[in-house]
Amino acid sequence: MPLIYYPSPLLRTITQPLTQITAETRRMVSGMRDTMYASQALGIAAPQVGALERIFLIDGKQKPGTKGDPPPLVFINPEILSTDGTVSMQEGCLSLPSVYLSIVRPRQVTMQAMDLEGYPFLVEASGEFARILLHEFDHLEGRLMIDHISPFQRDRVQARVKSWRVDNCC
Repeated sequence: MPLIYYPSPLLRTITQPLTQITAETRRMVSGMRDTMYASQALGIAAPQVGALERIFLIDGKQKPGTKGDPPPLVFINPEILSTDGTVSMQEGCLSLPSVYLSIVRPRQVTMQAMDLEGYPFLVEASGEFARILLHEFDHLEGRLMIDHISPFQRDRVQARVKSWRVDNCC
């Protein structure tokens, strides 16, 4: 699936909950999975491929305690139940290629969602796994990692992105 890049307004749109999981939903999740792995990403959210549903995927290897080659974790209509603590870590984003920023986020998160079969589940995460969940959840809310930095830093990133668009004629 083609990726959507900043500053596309699609990335600033709040997504809509799914009312049912259809064959189209499954095709979209499959395409998102292929795009995530082809991009060597840790996660991907529906707005990053132009869809405005409340869906994101996380590479299954990111969940602590997993072994082998687990399938991606699918989060449909996720909700944050609680967060705790804060920590600053480096982040990158498929929609802002080659931009890596130190972002302060909660250290722990408890989130509920549905899987691709429509079954609800609960995740309690900390560290990098929590960060990935919160990063992808932000995409569903129309937020980007640059919303977590100072206006000065944001201006520098925006100028850098603008120069790429001019250099690449896009």
